Amino acid sequence: MKPSLKLLYTALAATLLLSLAVGGASANRLSLSENQFDIRWGALEFVPSSGSTVRCPVTLLGTFHSQTIRKVINNLIGAVDHAVVANALCVGGRATVLTATLPWHVRYNGFTGTLPNITGVGLTLVGASFRIDNGTLSCLARTDTTDPAGGIANVSGGQVRTLTADSSRTIDLENEGFCAFGSGRFAGTGDVENRRGGLLFISLI
Repeated sequence: MKPSLKLLYTALAATLLLSLAVGGASANRLSLSENQFDIRWGALEFVPSSGSTVRCPVTLLGTFHSQTIRKVINNLIGAVDHAVVANALCVGGRATVLTATLPWHVRYNGFTGTLPNITGVGLTLVGASFRIDNGTLSCLARTDTTDPAGGIANVSGGQVRTLTADSSRTIDLENEGFCAFGSGRFAGTGDVENRRGGLLFISLI
């Protein structure tokens, strides 16, 4: 083989290896179209282990630390900085956000679907603190790294459309007043937008 051809093949091989390495690295990341989010539940449920279910309209506003997310479990990717419960429209009781505990941490918890077609992104929420009062029981609920709240951001056509609370996760309840020690869980699906009222997209890069 002529020296010039050998050098050409070597350069092509090196270029191919470099492109594969770059492609493999980029496949470990997700890209967001916006760095802010707005999630609104018409009726987010809190189901205690004892007592009646409380259903309330809830709004969570937050930001992503970056528009690029590394697909690493428990990676801190954002925060909820504003939480509102419309108590006048609650059914079965009331819920009060302990605003002094904001911001709450949002962490990455995997994805569903087959790459590159993502159908959902798992999220956990750490540090969320609120009081639940269903007329009989008054309880404090706090999420932590051991028992975080969780949800799946549902993706269709690259758009993050809704977020469904992970009802399999339980949250310990703390005694306050007549609260019986126990646990509770969230249930319900909320609509997802960016904080300008537009669409939020996610893709593999």
